[in-house]
Amino acid sequence: MSDKVQFICPACGKELSIPLRYVGKCGKCNKCGVRIALIGTQVGDKIPTATLVTDHVEDPDPEPVTTRQAVFLRELGVREEEVQGLSKMQASERIESLKRIQGEFDEPTEKQLKYLGDAGMTEEELEAIPSKAAASRLIETWEPPPTENQLAYLKRLGADDTQIAALTKRSEASAMIEKLLKGP
Repeated sequence: MSDKVQFICPACGKELSIPLRYVGKCGKCNKCGVRIALIGTQVGDKIPTATLVTDHVEDPDPEPVTTRQAVFLRELGVREEEVQGLSKMQASERIESLKRIQGEFDEPTEKQLKYLGDAGMTEEELEAIPSKAAASRLIETWEPPPTENQLAYLKRLGADDTQIAALTKRSEASAMIEKLLKGP
């Protein structure tokens, strides 16, 4: 008998191989990060779907889902009966979760690609961006390479070819320019 059991993530559809000791407990999908409860039994060849877990504090007097939230949830593919059973707080949590998951599958937007291209990313690098979420992460963390103007200015300030060749980020070039302008 195997010491692992298979589950399907209810959010992204990834097949998860889980050690038996974790069955009945909560965890996170290693693909999309959504919290799931590992409960269910395998019937025949069908792999069970884990249960989506929401971490929220129960509101003793919850406000009903707003019309705007309901419309947005329907656009994201949530069934009508699920929408009507949600409170305003639960709807907000569900929208955030679905937007995060959807971003992993949506193509990067033209605005994101333009921003990254303007920041110095090459066409080849732009084509390799797999999703809208990946583009968002790059926008937050990616540092563009030095500009041609920075490199030319460094040459005029007396930086040698070895120093210039070692620069990989625009911020590094700016720091070197500052250092050279201050002098020894």
